[in-house]
Amino acid sequence: MVQEFKVDGNIVRDIKKKYYAAEAARNVIASIVESHAMDKNTAVIQSLVFQEYQNQYQQKFREFEEAKNDMFVQTADAATQEKAEKWNLDYATGILSVMLK
Repeated sequence: MVQEFKVDGNIVRDIKKKYYAAEAARNVIASIVESHAMDKNTAVIQSLVFQEYQNQYQQKFREFEEAKNDMFVQTADAATQEKAEKWNLDYATGILSVMLK
């Protein structure tokens, strides 16, 4: 069974923005790794600059995950949260679809 909830547009935009920020940071890291995949010297991925990119990605990903979780808790009632098996937020429609156990 699936239960649906309408999520406020501002919350959806905030989550979407955080998602794209995390993905952009992840793409920078992936690009650096790919550019140096054949290097015998691993100095690039051990550098402070690379570590800072990793830290930024982790922070942005954490912010995205927290925003998603906060939205779920604020939107779905306690009974739905308890029975939730998985859920999906459609950015285009703002519909939170929760698959129940």
